[in-house]
Formats: sequence, structure tokens, C-alpha cells
Amino acid sequence: IAAEPGYARAHFSLGVLLQKQRNDPDGAEVALRAAIAAAEAPRNNGRGQASTAVALGNAHGALAVILFTKRNDFDGAEAELRAAIALDPTNASFHRLLALMPQLREAARRQTPLIDRLR
Repeated sequence: IAAEPGYARAHFSLGVLLQKQRNDPDGAEVALRAAIAAAEAPRNNGRGQASTAVALGNAHGALAVILFTKRNDFDGAEAELRAAIALDPTNASFHRLLALMPQLREAARRQTPLIDRLR
């Protein structure tokens, strides 16, 4: 990443690694956002690694998981899932997760103490 900041696959891989280790959700979110930005940049990095719609969709999908599991940002997660579906409409996991968002949102709301909801 230091050698080639625009290399989307490196950012994506780092984000997934940090997410799976579960010790750095902030780092994972930053890395996945960087992967999306790099992939959306209108250039090829010269290595034939131009991002495909599927790879970019996976980055949006992974970011959605971080947003709702680590941030309780369901609106952001839904937006990321919609972006993922637009890029990879055949990915059933994205559709399933988007369909579950209302239930996940309600479950999170029920687990939040009342005093926190009133703030």
C-alpha cells in the first residue's frame, strides 16, 4: 500500500484481514473505504489490476458488515449494500443481508438501553 496507494486490491485485502481479526474495526473501515476509493478512481494502476464490478461490490459488502456490526450504522450499511447489489446483482448474500436489515435494526434497538435511546 505504501508503494502503490491506488492499488485497490491491497486496501481491500487489508480491510478484510483487519475485520476478520476483529481487533481493529477502525482500521478495517478505513482500509475498505480506501479500497472503494481506489477502485472507483478512473485509472488503471498499470498492472492489469483494474477493479471489477464484483471486487468493488465485495468491498461495499464488507464495509456494510462493519458499519452495522461495529458502528450500529444501519443507514450506512443499507447504502453500502445497495451499492454492492448495483455492482453485483447476482450476489445472493447481499440481497439476503439487505432483506434482513429491518430485523437487525430492530434487534439492535431492543438491546440498546432505554436511557441511550432517549439521548
